[in-house]
Amino acid sequence: MIHRVLFDGKRAVGVEFSRGRASRCDARSDPVSGTRLAAHILQLSGVGDPEHLGRIAVPVVHELRGVGKNMQDHYVARVSYPVVGAQTANERSRGLPLAGEVMRWLFTGKGMLTYSPSIVAASVKVVEESATPDLQCTLAPGSFKGGQIGVLEETRGLSAGAWQMPPLSRGYVEAKSNRPGDAPAINPRYLSEESDRRAIVGGLRLARRMFAAPALQRFVREETLPGAETRRRRRKSGGAFRRHRTTRWRITLRSSALSLLYHYRARDEA
Repeated sequence: MIHRVLFDGKRAVGVEFSRGRASRCDARSDPVSGTRLAAHILQLSGVGDPEHLGRIAVPVVHELRGVGKNMQDHYVARVSYPVVGAQTANERSRGLPLAGEVMRWLFTGKGMLTYSPSIVAASVKVVEESATPDLQCTLAPGSFKGGQIGVLEETRGLSAGAWQMPPLSRGYVEAKSNRPGDAPAINPRYLSEESDRRAIVGGLRLARRMFAAPALQRFVREETLPGAETRRRRRKSGGAFRRHRTTRWRITLRSSALSLLYHYRARDEA
């Protein structure tokens, strides 16, 4: 766990971290932090908004009010359909079929184990005033429990997901204390911009049109996620896609938090 960046004045000289015990590495080493945690580490190091740093009792090393602001994340809404008369990844992901897929991959380098979570993608424009494609829609060779990527359903199914690109909604990452072990507050503020909500609704309509196409219609049955009844009841409220969704975690911290780390490291190596 990275605790903080170590500074000599305003010059980064190393990183304090723990791996069973507290340690330190100098600026020529390569400690790595995920995108979401970069802003958190900078804040714990004294780089950020002075008002926020004061609230968590961290001395200010460098004032940079944008650290942790302008977080963007893709919000994915999914639809799922049961399938008959065709194979999907669902039934081949467990038991003897899975063992067969493992052997197929070992001997041929082909099969289900070479699939990505989605095998078809389309970039489209669904918001009328957009000048370029504003949404990506993907088709997966299986369907996921609760719409959450990670666990496939037991019965045969297909699913599609749609997300706005780029999202206009902005959130934040903010340290809640000066203790490295305390998780930061992360609020992406999904769908807070009307254009993002319109894009998601347009994406779900596009996904449903794909499954209604003649090439697929003979294999799919009534929508199970969010479901036909949910679709009728929540047509206006948008509640269905708020519950049955996941996220891409493609985050951009446009506060230049990451570039600040690289800037300091480049100066150290010059």
